[in-house]
Amino acid sequence: MALGHGSKKSVSCDQEVPPASLNNGGRSTAPSTSNSRSHKSLLVVLILLLVLIIAAGATLAWYFLEYRVWTLEPRVEQQYTGYITILNKNFSTELSSHSSPVFKREAKGIQNTVKNIMKASCLSRYFNYTTVFAFGQGSLVAHFWIVLSVPRSHDGGVTVEKVTRTLEEGLRERSVTEDTSSIDGFLFHLPTLSVSDCYRYKMVVPSRLVALRGPDTQRSFCLWHLQAAHGFQLELHMEWLLPECSDRLLVYNSLTPSDNHLITSVYGCSRHEHVVRVLSSGEWMTVIWKQGLYNYRDPFSLSAQAWAQQGCDFDIELKEVSGVQGALTTPFFPSYYPPNTNCTWRFSMPGAGLGLALDFEGYELSRASYNQVCTQGQWIIQNRRLCGTRGLQAYCERLILLSTTTTVIMTSEVSLTGPGLQIRYSAFNMTDPCPGRFLCSVNGLCVPVCDGIKDCPNGLDERNCVCVAQFICPEDSQCVDYYKVCDQHPDCPEATDEMNCTEGVQCTDMTYVCADGTCLKKPNPMCDSVTDCPDGSDEKQC
Repeated sequence: MALGHGSKKSVSCDQEVPPASLNNGGRSTAPSTSNSRSHKSLLVVLILLLVLIIAAGATLAWYFLEYRVWTLEPRVEQQYTGYITILNKNFSTELSSHSSPVFKREAKGIQNTVKNIMKASCLSRYFNYTTVFAFGQGSLVAHFWIVLSVPRSHDGGVTVEKVTRTLEEGLRERSVTEDTSSIDGFLFHLPTLSVSDCYRYKMVVPSRLVALRGPDTQRSFCLWHLQAAHGFQLELHMEWLLPECSDRLLVYNSLTPSDNHLITSVYGCSRHEHVVRVLSSGEWMTVIWKQGLYNYRDPFSLSAQAWAQQGCDFDIELKEVSGVQGALTTPFFPSYYPPNTNCTWRFSMPGAGLGLALDFEGYELSRASYNQVCTQGQWIIQNRRLCGTRGLQAYCERLILLSTTTTVIMTSEVSLTGPGLQIRYSAFNMTDPCPGRFLCSVNGLCVPVCDGIKDCPNGLDERNCVCVAQFICPEDSQCVDYYKVCDQHPDCPEATDEMNCTEGVQCTDMTYVCADGTCLKKPNPMCDSVTDCPDGSDEKQC
């Protein structure tokens, strides 16, 4: 039994031993499981590490691309100005006052439209605010500002082209036709949309010249809006600083730079007019600069001044004397006359038989055709409509009067103006308008006759002359050279050529002045191989 028990025990052990001894793979199971767990742990660690790297990368990207740019980085304020025509609205006087309910209502509607377009675009994060600051004519033109707040690192990426494209795309989403868009009750005319990134605004105070900030020479275009108080008008001073350039300045008599409001256009550093002064007819003026070739220096300087409206209505009484009796000028002479110039001059003559002479320098009058537009001034004289034209010669308008009073009216028919005008007035005897001289019918001037110089454009003052550029002896019409007159040697039968002589010939506009002050009657004595002056100066430097 003992053996049996012992055998059982041994079997039992034997039975227990084989699993341990026979399953040799049992010894390898523990290491395999351990390796599997190690691989899983390593995979988890790698995943966690990858997640941490991604999270860190995302955090860094958020910090550098989002938080740092949009929260910590300094902002650059970009200001744009634009205007667009609204076809279904018309300008009224109420829209010229910022305090009127009509202005506030229309401005708010347009501001909301611009704001919604910007907020729905790729520029939404830069958008700060927009303001409608003025309305202009034709039909209704809305002028607005758009202010963006741009991180410094994005400054170069936000351009006037991108802002313009954003507005155009937003407006075209609600387009009615190719050229119009209807939004919130406003019918916008798309081709008139204009946006500028170089903009200057200045409120100009009365009677004090204010320097204006120059353009950004990195740009090719800039716009200034100048405003004066109600009832005042603006004077703009333009001075060219360079001897040559190809820049252009355009000045408009309104908020809107349209052709029918153009006052003047100056180009190429204005060689003929180094300083140009132009006036508006009201409280607004627009100036546009268009760059030609790039120049690191400002080609011009601008300044402005506000003036009270100046009248041009006068009564003039002439006296029975010869020569110029006075001068009349356009408002603010010598500045360009304003676009709304309307001058009325009423003349009273001292008696019958006298005519009125109006003398101009570099300006002449001509009869206007029925439908001709006078772009340089319209004149109404004795029920005749005349157009003024700039020229290079003197001109005299002679009025043959049937009564002792007459009225002359000068108006600026269009916004385009020119240099101020000065008119000298005098009375003349209608039976002998040019005593001792020749009346040139082409330009109304009194000119010397038979002096060898054609003073009239048609040359009539030198026709049928007996003694050309010579002295005529009154007793026998003999011709005597002027240099022989008053030479102490009588040449005329009755010595009339030696009468009324002094030591020197009296100097007139017809005499030649020698270096020593002596005057000669001989025309053009210089360099004719004959010494005429006592000091011989007429033959020097030949």
